[in-house]
Amino acid sequence: MDEAADVDNRREMSTAASPRCRDGRVASTGVIPTNPRAMLTAVTGPRGAGFRRFWLATSVSVLGTWMAAIALSIRMYDVTGSPGWVSALLFAEFVPSVLIGLLLGNRLNKLRVRRAMVSCDLGSAVIFGLLALIDTPWAVVALAGTAGIAVGVFRPLATAAVPMLVSDHELERATGAIASADNSMTFLGAVLGGVLVGGVGADVALGLNAVSFLISAAVIASCAALAGAGSSAPQAGHHLGPVVQRIATSPVLRQIAVGWTLTTLVLGAVIAVQVPLLRGTYDARPAAVGALLGLTSLGLVVGSLFAGSRRFGRAAYPLSLAGIGASAMITGAAPHMALAGFGLLLLGIFNGVAVIVNRTRVVRDTEPAERAGLVSFLISLSLIGQGAGTIGGGVVAAAVSPRWAFVAFGLLALTIAAPVALSIGPRAEWVLTPSPWADADDAGR
Repeated sequence: MDEAADVDNRREMSTAASPRCRDGRVASTGVIPTNPRAMLTAVTGPRGAGFRRFWLATSVSVLGTWMAAIALSIRMYDVTGSPGWVSALLFAEFVPSVLIGLLLGNRLNKLRVRRAMVSCDLGSAVIFGLLALIDTPWAVVALAGTAGIAVGVFRPLATAAVPMLVSDHELERATGAIASADNSMTFLGAVLGGVLVGGVGADVALGLNAVSFLISAAVIASCAALAGAGSSAPQAGHHLGPVVQRIATSPVLRQIAVGWTLTTLVLGAVIAVQVPLLRGTYDARPAAVGALLGLTSLGLVVGSLFAGSRRFGRAAYPLSLAGIGASAMITGAAPHMALAGFGLLLLGIFNGVAVIVNRTRVVRDTEPAERAGLVSFLISLSLIGQGAGTIGGGVVAAAVSPRWAFVAFGLLALTIAAPVALSIGPRAEWVLTPSPWADADDAGR
């Protein structure tokens, strides 16, 4: 056999061995691309149907939101000198998403996606424009709560919008691109927010956030694929009943509802205790704290890109939850700061993978007419878990130590969340295939 024929034969064997999508094309092999064009696709997502415009709109919006979040918290503390007012501000931003998901999420399925998202952006632009001019504590809390309503509507609609912009075999890559951009902009927005507050004042950061919402609204308005109507089916009399029943009868949704809520309990504890751990236990300087926490953000980006480049097997989801637990335990038990930083990096990677698997499996296991409501409800469960974890982590850290808080909650993910997710989720399908070395008699047995 000559060399050219041998190359062709190897190419055919490789293609035949690769998994194929529904349309017959070869699915991704799971390796993060290294050539520039493929890397651009991994970062910005697939082309067509306005997805990259949607990616740009959400990236700009997240950047502005986190600049404003840091600016609002700092300004509130400077004006009042009270941690209680800062907590009230965070509570006002947090609660609307929970209430919408638990009580009104089913109504989101009736909305026209593009019109509703643009309306949320325009409303948020007005609110943050007012926040740039007002610093009275009670007024700021009230406006922040109103902005939280817009967020509670926008987030589940944004998740439901992705499959409207890409084909089924591109869903992981598109979701990974959105998540990696969100994580990158979250980190960059927090840094820029602090810089702007220190340099030119919180009002500028809040005004820039208002502009970011206007940009997002204009870009989303240009995405024709999002103009479709919501569900025309009649709504059930009570929201929680049909949603809970739908989750209970779906192994995928049940696995996410229970396993991910338990895991967000762990992540909430990590968020609450990471600064006391780094500053108090490892005696890290402020610059080192920022760098170490940046490793978690970096891990989230890497995990999002990796998860977006392939379709994982059914056991990968509980394995990623176990990885989150093991990483938290490594961070808390590390004898020195370098190993703790490695644990935070791993924590971000496993978290990034789990988030992408969460989003894509929810989208694939739901119909468009029910998707926004279910996503909103699952977001509410995760926020409740994160809030409980924040309180629990602080209690354990104060009673024992930040180290033990990391170890204890990591053990919770490793020994409870991951096994529970594995036991109540979809079962793996084992297919017995004959060995290529078996003879005809062996194959017939």
